[in-house]
Amino acid sequence: MSLARRNLLHEPTRLALSVTAMALAVALILILGGFLRGLTLRSTAYLDHAPGSIVVTQEGVTNFAGTTALLPPGAETLVRVQRGVSRVVPVLMQNIVVEIDGRTEAAALVGYDPARGGGPWKLSAGREPRDDGEIVVDRVMARRVGLGIGDTLSLLDTTFTVSGLSDDTASWPATLMFVRKSAAEALLQMPNATRLLLVTPEDGSDVAELERRLNELPGLDALPKRTLAANDVALLTDI
Repeated sequence: MSLARRNLLHEPTRLALSVTAMALAVALILILGGFLRGLTLRSTAYLDHAPGSIVVTQEGVTNFAGTTALLPPGAETLVRVQRGVSRVVPVLMQNIVVEIDGRTEAAALVGYDPARGGGPWKLSAGREPRDDGEIVVDRVMARRVGLGIGDTLSLLDTTFTVSGLSDDTASWPATLMFVRKSAAEALLQMPNATRLLLVTPEDGSDVAELERRLNELPGLDALPKRTLAANDVALLTDI
């Protein structure tokens, strides 16, 4: 028997405790790594499923999460007429705090036009909002607080009826909720406001050239959607 083996087996209790401690440490690292991976995947869920490959924001904005900057008036028109642009989807988002039966929930309210896209990508029940009095909420959050199709929800002193339950929209730090863009504008008292534009280039167009021209428009920045998502992951990891 080698000297090293004799030293290891000399105190079997200490050896067992050391092996157990090492196993627990490795398990903790794997658990934390999986937890962080899950958080980062959820943090980019909206961008991962939103239409387009380019995001246009107010100049200087490099993150999607938590942005409060609004696009200057006329930005959508300026972007839409650019050569190589196939589709432009305006979105108004706002982080809010919702109180439901004494429970506080953090949510990201997404205002979108159902005819143009940018809303929930998967519904487990119900349908998208047909008017400004309806809302789609995340299925997991709805189950947690006891909401169902046809129930009412109060946001900033305005009552909405739940028309649909969305899947894959529960995330950290805020769960997604969806209303019509006109409803979000009225709720937030921001008429004709837009936080970002989701841009789809024409097939066969020079995407890099399109991004360059979009970045030359006054007061606007254009980033690949994947870059914005990576910036959000980096921000979340730092936090």
